[in-house]
Amino acid sequence: MVKYIDFDTYAEPDDQIYFLKRESFEHEREVRAVVEDNFSFMGDPHPQAPRFSAGGDYVPVDLTRLIAEIYVPPGAPAWFKRVVESIVQRYGYDFPIRQSELDRPPIR
Repeated sequence: MVKYIDFDTYAEPDDQIYFLKRESFEHEREVRAVVEDNFSFMGDPHPQAPRFSAGGDYVPVDLTRLIAEIYVPPGAPAWFKRVVESIVQRYGYDFPIRQSELDRPPIR
């Protein structure tokens, strides 16, 4: 699970940096999976047995179980949202696409 923190006050070691995110994104309840290539991660520039020789591993997932809705950045132009909607439809999904309101004043 991602840990949502205030980066200005967070004082714990950064050994879990892959799992830290700004508090303003806490509503996402994000889960991340990280697999490290221990050979190259340990600083060996030419590992003998790299785990990810092709640049990564394919992991099949059911996106309909992982994605409830998609948010585009608050300042993104309308055409950007339309592009995201088009890509989602092209691949046969119907996730709701929403414009983030993080830039809006909390009191209107």
